Parts: sequence; structure tokens; C-alpha cells
Amino acid sequence: IAKMQVALNQFVIRGISSNIGFQSALMAHPDFQSGTFNTGFIAANYPKGFTRESVPQANTALMQAAAVVAHHIYQSQAANMSGQINAALGAGVTTREEWVASVGGVQTAVSLKQNASYYEIALRGETLTLQTDWRLGEVLMSGTVNGAPLDVQIERIGLAYRVVHGGAVDMVQVFNPNVAVLAALMPVKAAPDMSKFIVSPMPGLLTHIAVKVGQAVQAGEKIATIEAMKMENALFAVADGVVAEILPQQGDSLAVDQLIVRFA
Repeated sequence: IAKMQVALNQFVIRGISSNIGFQSALMAHPDFQSGTFNTGFIAANYPKGFTRESVPQANTALMQAAAVVAHHIYQSQAANMSGQINAALGAGVTTREEWVASVGGVQTAVSLKQNASYYEIALRGETLTLQTDWRLGEVLMSGTVNGAPLDVQIERIGLAYRVVHGGAVDMVQVFNPNVAVLAALMPVKAAPDMSKFIVSPMPGLLTHIAVKVGQAVQAGEKIATIEAMKMENALFAVADGVVAEILPQQGDSLAVDQLIVRFA
């Protein structure tokens, strides 16, 4: 099991969905490791499917420490670039020892000290000694943490770091303390409610509309068919509802995420 955990943490795959995260969480689950499980294990432990909240054994401190180390390396490289505005004016890129790691708006104070061959990170009431030769652009951060092997997948996406370890995936933002105070005041933009819409998952040709305005449909009922890459793709209702509006016409070319049907 331990060897499988290492292999799964090191398995870098992008572009398609996979169940690597679930397998990693499964290997770390106490009931699986002790052998006290049966065929109802998945239904009992993941009744709503596998989510980040389904990984209670996730090493959150390690994931945030890895993000802070990655950000420190990023800042160190940026600070060495020429042509910057004078750092004395507060506009240049600098490195520091005090940071704040933010995940979903929850902030954690982090202290980082770089030594000759390792980083010392203090957060969440513990101190981690992390050693790695990770470079910007690499997905897999390998090395040791407190003497134990370390394998964390990490990518910079916009202003955050996507950190993957042990089945858990976190988007970690790293701020200096002053910016963290302001970030905490920023309003969170709610995602639009798309539950009453059927949208096109791909660019393609709308070859068939199976419903009409005013029609009551049930979850699982076919709504439309899109032809893409010489293949027909059927779209189905995910909930019961009444068709309020059909936006495109049969035969129209659709773009990704284009609205097709609106339910009342």
C-alpha cells in the first residue's frame, strides 16, 4: 500500500479525467489499510461521490507548505530579473520570510526560512523541514519532508497554485501579510446558477431538438443531439422541469457552453 501511495502521488497525467485521486485517497483510508472493509465501502464512505471533503486524512499543512516553497522560488527568480522599478519604492519583487496561505478564503500564517540545502516552514503549529530541487515549470515536486520521501504535484495557475497530494486537490493562494488583509475583504463572486439550462459541451452542429416549449421533461430524458467530429452526442436533462425557451434552431452551429434550452 505504501509503495502504491508513492506511485499514485508521482503519477502525472493531464488533459483527461482519471480516478487517480480516488485511488490515492483509498490507499490512505484507515479502513482500507486495516483491511476492515467490504463491498459496501464506496457507498458507505462516499455517498455523494468522491470530493475534496472525502479526504479527511489529507496532509493540508504539507500541501500549503509546498505551495509557499514554490511561491518563494517563483519570487526569488522574479527578484533577480533586471529592469524592475526600484524595490526601495515598494514596487519591486522581493522575497520574504512571512507569508499567508489561503485556501477557499481560509488563511494560514506561514513562516519560511531558506537554508543552504533545505527550507524550514512553520505553520499550523508544526515545523516542516522540506528539501527539494524543484524548479519552476515542473509539475512534480520531489524530495523529503522531515526526512520522509516527498512527492507533491504543483502547478501555478493564474495567481494560485494547484496542489495535488494523497487524493486531495487544493487551490492555494500565497500572499504577503499586508495583501492577505486586503484579500480577506474582497467579495466572493458566486458562480452563475446553470441548473435551469442545457448548454453545449463542445463545438458542433445541432442536428436534433427532441423537446418543444411548454413540454414537461424528466431527469434523464433526451433533449438534443449535437454532431461533432462525425459523432453524435446526445444531451439529457439532469432534473425534472418544463421547457421555457429553445434558444438556437435545429441546424445551427454551436460554440462551447452555448445555451440550448432554458427550463422554467
